[in-house]
Amino acid sequence: MILRPARDDEWPVLEWLWQAYGHDLSEFRDSYPRPDGRFTHDHLDRARGTGTAYLALTDPGQGRGEVPVGFSLVTAGERGEWHMMAFFVTRRVRRTGLGRDLALETIRRHPGPWEIAFQEENPRAASFWRRIADEAFPDGWREERRPVPGKPEIPPDVWIIGG
Repeated sequence: MILRPARDDEWPVLEWLWQAYGHDLSEFRDSYPRPDGRFTHDHLDRARGTGTAYLALTDPGQGRGEVPVGFSLVTAGERGEWHMMAFFVTRRVRRTGLGRDLALETIRRHPGPWEIAFQEENPRAASFWRRIADEAFPDGWREERRPVPGKPEIPPDVWIIGG
């Protein structure tokens, strides 16, 4: 896997991957696409000038060259902590170790305290992020539940706090 900050000319790639991310989360976030069939990418747009977007690429062979297979989006919190604002790997590379590598390398590139949200209703994500927390924060981490802003009808997010 190659992980690098997304270049300005690669933001359209992130926007396309965001559609797959939005589709995956719609099952747990009570969200629907807009009338044009696309999921909103407001969070991605807000992070463009204030966060760091990493693009994960791999070479599947067969002369294809590097192809995008995921992303992580990091923003700085108000108290000096880092937030994993969004994280996604395509279904083709899930359960291959690439997601683990992407998560750990993203965290490694931003030393200090971290806060990572996930949905308990998404059992694969819950298990994934708890395994990542064990590995990334060997000195300990904790969880807290926080309401999802603007969506009081859905269960609260679980936040991992570590580092």
